[in-house]
Amino acid sequence: MRCSLTRVFVLVGVALLYAMPAASQDDRIARLISILEKKGITFTEEELESLAADPAVDRVGVDSVALDRAVTEALERKAEERLAIEIPGVKRLRVRLHNRVRYEYYNNVYSPMDPRGRDDFDLVRMRNRLRFDFDLTEGITAIFEAQDVRIWGSEGSTTAVTGGVDLKRGEVILRDVFDAPVDLEVGRFVLVYGDQRLIGGLEWFDQGRTYDGFRVHIHPGEWFVDLFATRIRETVLTNDDQDLFGVYAGTNRKEGLNIEGYLLGFRDQLELMGERGLGHTLYATVGTRVHGRSGGFDYGAELAYQFGEVRGDDLSAYAVSAHAGWTADCDAKPRIGVEVNYASGNENASDGDTEQFQVLFPTNHLHYGYADLAAWSNLFNIRVAGSIQPHDAVSVSLDYHYLRLADADGGWINAGGGLIRPGTSGNDRHLGDEVDLTVTWRPYEHLTVLAGWSHFFAGGFVRDTGGGGDLDFVYLQSFLSF
Repeated sequence: MRCSLTRVFVLVGVALLYAMPAASQDDRIARLISILEKKGITFTEEELESLAADPAVDRVGVDSVALDRAVTEALERKAEERLAIEIPGVKRLRVRLHNRVRYEYYNNVYSPMDPRGRDDFDLVRMRNRLRFDFDLTEGITAIFEAQDVRIWGSEGSTTAVTGGVDLKRGEVILRDVFDAPVDLEVGRFVLVYGDQRLIGGLEWFDQGRTYDGFRVHIHPGEWFVDLFATRIRETVLTNDDQDLFGVYAGTNRKEGLNIEGYLLGFRDQLELMGERGLGHTLYATVGTRVHGRSGGFDYGAELAYQFGEVRGDDLSAYAVSAHAGWTADCDAKPRIGVEVNYASGNENASDGDTEQFQVLFPTNHLHYGYADLAAWSNLFNIRVAGSIQPHDAVSVSLDYHYLRLADADGGWINAGGGLIRPGTSGNDRHLGDEVDLTVTWRPYEHLTVLAGWSHFFAGGFVRDTGGGGDLDFVYLQSFLSF
């Protein structure tokens, strides 16, 4: 009923808006004051008059959603202008900072280091980043970003020498090379493709994930093609290098159907060392993804196939994913969604072949449960997700995950790609069920607070392979960025 009433009020409001004369300057300023107060932003009369005179703000009505959006965009532009620093030889410099602190509590943690899930502990993680974007000319940008990652108290003393500072990003970007829609990126950068099931930024992890190499980005109109080659590991003396390379293409429409396709290659030369008897690892992942939105309905699907060699075994594996959701046209924006994921497992570990889908460099935390107990490998997963926004600054989500091995012989793989427990024929394949409750609060424009609780109900596979209790994961995070 609330949705229907809201729709009626919106229609009536639009009709009245068109019937009324253009808003006066005083009315517009009053509306701007209301928006700024909600965002917790202080302002002077001069800043307010400047904002009211902004062309994007001036074009929209007093009580429209478009005005709120225009004000937000204008504030972002002004924030960038305030952060701009004049440096000889540099057209523009933007500075960005962020601080993230997260408390975590674990009870019965299942991991490759503790497969029986007996660990109970808590800790506080902290990450600070400082980023500089130098626009040297219209077509050349240099990005340098440093980060410090640590666990509170890990040094033993705040006077101890620490080694937590590292280079997050260090790259040069050449835009529109030869006046064509082609960009070249060289150095250390971030790769994020699709919904990060294969290649992601892994931002939940403190360090995040970056790649050393180059990328060519071709972007004419509503489609793009990326060609990239990166070195994941370099060992000069032993030649145990690890590389990721490939091509990823697709459309980038904001509305309607988008289609993507990719061919990714992975090589691990550590397995080429004959004296170690590990065999050759070189395989490809080819796939396609579709996704889109129509009104309140969103949908997507992905299919990937892998072939090549893994530690001397012939690889032939596949993975599929599909999801659909609906968001009601209400102030609270309630959403319900369903997702199904499947990735093949190994049927026989001793036949010289493997059918287990290999974990590349994803952000699995987004998809298979926030306790990070599963990956897109030897997995059958059903997810039912619901969310609501009871206040402009607050959102609540509740997810349920059914987790089951695709094949009993394939083993239990966690979000990091590590083997928690090996599998054996005859075992129950049900890993368990997970429930994730998450609350997000944005009290100020640049501050976000995240609180969550995840509970894993251990299933038959846990019982059959050594036992273990249910898992609890509780966290509270603050994130400040400007």
